[in-house]
Amino acid sequence: MRLVHLLRWSSVVLITRKPSKFFRPINNHSSLFHPPSCCHTFTVGAKVLTMTSEEGEKIDLTSFPSLYREENVILHKLFHKHGYELRIAGGAVRDVLLGITPKDIDYATDATPTEMNEMFLSENIRTLNRNGETHGTVTVRINDKASMSINFEITTLRIDSEPDGRHAKVVFTDDWRLDAGRRDLTVNSMFLGLDLSTLPDNHVGNAHPSDREDTHGLGVQQPSTLNSKTPQVFGRVYDFFGGRGDLSRRHIRFVGDAATRIQEDYLRILRYFRFHGRLANPDEQDLHDPDTLEAIRENAAGLSKIAGERCWVELKNILSYPSTPMLLRRMFDAGLFPHLGFPLDPNFAELDAAWQRGINNRTTCAATHLAALLTSTEEVETLNNRLKLSNAEVLILIYIIKHREECSRLTGLDALPHYQHELLLSRESQNKIRPILTEMLCYVGCDPELSASWALWEPPKFPVSGYELQSKWSVPPRVTGAFLTVLRRQWVESNCKLTSDELLCDANRSVTEAAVDMLDPEPPLSRKAKKARHY
Repeated sequence: MRLVHLLRWSSVVLITRKPSKFFRPINNHSSLFHPPSCCHTFTVGAKVLTMTSEEGEKIDLTSFPSLYREENVILHKLFHKHGYELRIAGGAVRDVLLGITPKDIDYATDATPTEMNEMFLSENIRTLNRNGETHGTVTVRINDKASMSINFEITTLRIDSEPDGRHAKVVFTDDWRLDAGRRDLTVNSMFLGLDLSTLPDNHVGNAHPSDREDTHGLGVQQPSTLNSKTPQVFGRVYDFFGGRGDLSRRHIRFVGDAATRIQEDYLRILRYFRFHGRLANPDEQDLHDPDTLEAIRENAAGLSKIAGERCWVELKNILSYPSTPMLLRRMFDAGLFPHLGFPLDPNFAELDAAWQRGINNRTTCAATHLAALLTSTEEVETLNNRLKLSNAEVLILIYIIKHREECSRLTGLDALPHYQHELLLSRESQNKIRPILTEMLCYVGCDPELSASWALWEPPKFPVSGYELQSKWSVPPRVTGAFLTVLRRQWVESNCKLTSDELLCDANRSVTEAAVDMLDPEPPLSRKAKKARHY
């Protein structure tokens, strides 16, 4: 078992291990090392960080075959063969402990990027995307010539030096505790090692049907020789900061001192609320540690340093939970809204009403959820300037804010013609408008019959084109749009029964021209004005 040494300098503790290729011994005492100036440290004060045994806790992984499929086993055995450790890291470990099959598996190792590249080169395994190696991440493709090859991202253990609240310089280490200590939340700081001794050489999980050869000398045999019975497979969870206990209690806690973790990367403020909404017990959704909230409040302004796109990624998750109204109130109380472009006078009453209608169960669109908090298109503009929303998200926000009062009375099946006419009369592409109207139906909580009928409805095609209009009536291009607007309205009023010939007949021309003259002319818009006119 590896020895853990605690070295004290004034008010900090450096956690390392013996032996280490990253720390130099001084004198002849192997238990003492120079403290590198870039080393990650932990403020002690009166609080002692909780750490568990280096040996890890054994768990059964048999019900998670994606963890020990052929490619994963090749990877684990490859690192073991060359004398390195490989462990699953972060969110995948959390999901396994919750009984959830991980969607993405990130790996951590004590091998440096250079050592990994040398190892993969010696085994004729292809590496990809060399740009990530600066931060310690090597991307490798296992079974490169197979029809279903898999890419893996493996990151060297590291500590963060000189953080500025957004990024930090990366310094590699081979100490698993140090790497765990730089992570944001205890539930995300665990590692999971695959116990290869419990995996027979003639078994691979989730094998592909194509024959595979043991090209890397790691004992992985062809699927044709596999046992039909899956054996028990075990792994070991390495938990240095009490993450498993916090997970069992559904308690979200920063690793070590909350303010220190936040100041390393201010985005962690939003990640705290994201994971609280995802993991906290339903009857404890509004329970937060007061010291944690105070640390968030004191560092709220740091969010202004974070790119809006990164904030929006986290916010989209925060907006998707049953507890979203409570989370947003806590975020508002902590002073986060001004730094996110959120309104200073948010419409919490409308937000509560939207969640009572079950909006979070009707749609996954974060813009639809967020619309409940806003009251004006000016607030949409401020929000978009900060978070850099997509054009579709901006259009959804604006449409809901402008029309929700009217549409709140149009929720039954008899309201279907209203939404059909909205789509058919729009000058915008139906592919752009229909999703917006669909989100409006979700927002107002329409009847299931209306939602189903809307989804099944196939809109008819308007029979007149601009080219046809100009050819038959010699309409100048500058007023073609106005003529098409009037003709489209006539067509919709006929329940879409008028044909092109009927719409463009001589008898209808004078009627159409008179209607066009009554339209408010649209002034020519500059490029900047066109971009901003939605507001």
